[in-house]
Amino acid sequence: MKFSLSPLSVERFLSDYWQQKPVLIKGGLQQFDNPLTPDDLAGLATEANIESRVIHQTDDGWRAESGPFDNYDCYGDSHWSLVVQSVNHWVPEAQALARLFDFIPQWRFDDVMVSFAAPDGGVGPHVDNYDVFICQGSGQRRWRVGAYGDYTEKLADEKLLHVEPFNAVIDEVVSAGDVLYIPPGFPHEGISLDSSMSFSVGYKSVNSTELLSGFADYLIDFATPQLLSDKQRRPARYGQITADDVALLQQLLSQTLEDKNRLSDFLGIYYSQSRSELDLAEDEYDYSEWLTQFQSMPLTKLYAVKTMYLPDSIAAGVFYVDGERQQLSAPVEMLQYLCDAAVVNYEAVSDETVLRWLWESTNRGYWYFEL
Repeated sequence: MKFSLSPLSVERFLSDYWQQKPVLIKGGLQQFDNPLTPDDLAGLATEANIESRVIHQTDDGWRAESGPFDNYDCYGDSHWSLVVQSVNHWVPEAQALARLFDFIPQWRFDDVMVSFAAPDGGVGPHVDNYDVFICQGSGQRRWRVGAYGDYTEKLADEKLLHVEPFNAVIDEVVSAGDVLYIPPGFPHEGISLDSSMSFSVGYKSVNSTELLSGFADYLIDFATPQLLSDKQRRPARYGQITADDVALLQQLLSQTLEDKNRLSDFLGIYYSQSRSELDLAEDEYDYSEWLTQFQSMPLTKLYAVKTMYLPDSIAAGVFYVDGERQQLSAPVEMLQYLCDAAVVNYEAVSDETVLRWLWESTNRGYWYFEL
């Protein structure tokens, strides 16, 4: 399976569409095959540790229910949809789908959400705060997308936000292999014309409040606190925080944020964390057994493991795996390859230090052999 932006180039998509306006890419996924079946999706939704919802319409309006689910008979033959989050954590084919969009950096990637919809099913008109590529699988859906704007949201149900009616700038029926890109802030609604599946490759919104909260947690865990120095202060009223005090406190915060090494380390840890707890199946290889295997068979990265680096820190051998800082004395190109590749070959990482680290990481469950 391949993805093509044609007639757009990657450069034009990023400059003219990414975070700016929606676009429908007809036949973008060539030779598309569903990464999983409706029954597979229903099986995932039986698990308590996997986030799932059913959204359905009744005579009384919309309803949203949280999983796990073990039966769908009560929803009838139409007007309902099953949505499962983070399917890429459990299904390697879903992660392979996300990798087709690797012109967007890994740190922006969130998860692959999969939905099954019965005829006339959908989740209603809504606005998301993230970028998404909606890949149509089996069946057909009619998608309407409105212009960017400040739309009034209302609670359609306790766990379901909808927006007011909107005029469509895109109104199209999509079929298997079609890809609809929607940036944040654009209202949209998909309605299934028959039993259908869609696969949504979603990208994190960068929220300054969440980022600062994460940075504060990082400072608590890893940093030595900086103390305020207010020597030679001038007299002030007892109940007053003076303008000079505000300037000093602002400077203290600014110094913390302007420490580039500290901020880079936080970003590597923060963005390499997985959305959900990983199910790490540990294989205990002794080193010689593992090395013999690796020389004849590549290693595959566990579907949802995130590996990334920053330009300054990688020069010192520092990179990040699943929210943890790693440091190896090894060629930079080799470490970049480890972070970029989904499949690692022995010939590309034949440095003893890297091999030992990969062996330990295999035993931790981050890499595995497809036996």
